[in-house]
Amino acid sequence: MLRLLVVDDSTLLHMNLSDQAEFHGIGVVFADSVTQAILRMQQETEALSYDAVLLDHRLRGEERGTVFAEWLQDNSPAMRVFLIGSLMEPGYPPEYEYIGKCFRTDILIRALEKGCSYFEAEYA
Repeated sequence: MLRLLVVDDSTLLHMNLSDQAEFHGIGVVFADSVTQAILRMQQETEALSYDAVLLDHRLRGEERGTVFAEWLQDNSPAMRVFLIGSLMEPGYPPEYEYIGKCFRTDILIRALEKGCSYFEAEYA
């Protein structure tokens, strides 16, 4: 089973993604802050690991996803990361894939299942 860590403070995204991912057999774990996301990653084991991270660049208040992106570079550099947001901000590693905040969940799931980019999955 594929497992996705979603770092976003949007309850609506959580509900929408949960339903569709469950339908496709993808396990989703949510974190609504950078601190919570780091704890989730630290609790990861070989039997309970993540295949990808969906990371919002703007969380509550002044918190930014760039903090978690930097942590991932240091602690899990091979992790597949999809950055989401309405505007791209400087400072993100170029190897992370950026998709707009109004992405289609079915395309994201297809990209995860096929191991391709969001845009490749969109036109596949």
